Amino acid sequence: MDILDPTKSERPRVIFFDAAGTLFHVKEPVWDVYAAYAGKWGWVLDPAVIRESFRIVWAGMSPPPWGTQEGDPEKLWWAALVQQVLDRSGAKASGSAFDGCFEDLWAHYARASAWELFEEVVVVLDLLKPSFRLGIISNFDERLYPVLAGLGLDRSFEAVTVSSHVRVRKPETEIFETALRVFGVSAEHALHVGDDPEADWSGAQRAGISCFLLRRPKVTLSDLISYLGPENH
Repeated sequence: MDILDPTKSERPRVIFFDAAGTLFHVKEPVWDVYAAYAGKWGWVLDPAVIRESFRIVWAGMSPPPWGTQEGDPEKLWWAALVQQVLDRSGAKASGSAFDGCFEDLWAHYARASAWELFEEVVVVLDLLKPSFRLGIISNFDERLYPVLAGLGLDRSFEAVTVSSHVRVRKPETEIFETALRVFGVSAEHALHVGDDPEADWSGAQRAGISCFLLRRPKVTLSDLISYLGPENH
């Protein structure tokens, strides 16, 4: 099992979860969504071309700035990414048409209907809630809050630590330390669950927190229950 320190016998008091990719995922491929909204605003684009454009643009972008700064730079970062993706895909997007397309995309991913829970999430959280305090540590932006509420996940978590609010991203130790302070626990009393080897595994390791690394479909949240053992849920 993918645990930072499998010999540690200390029972966690708090379990932190990553959000996107761990608890939920996009319902439709991003490139299909981009193509649909581009079509609404007058561009006929091939989803396969958008997919490749997205891969290239994403790889070349620096991490988003913090949404707490003046002018909502995190949203501006996404606008720059979307414009580059559309341009590489043949749209040459600009003016009011691009503004409308981007606002539609931004709003789309703020709605819970754009996302879907992994099938085991509800059962696993219900099993854990009686015995553990649960939190989220995520590199999502401010749209995470309505998404969690719309998916019915807000009731399961005591606190949510989002990078755009604390102005530091995983894998930096500061975001994990902030979450620990919110719960008033030390690192040895926490477990982090996520799907990203760098942001989740390496980040938690540097913060001294054990990590359960998901590797879907081989390792899912159902395996977390098995790892914790019957005495821990």
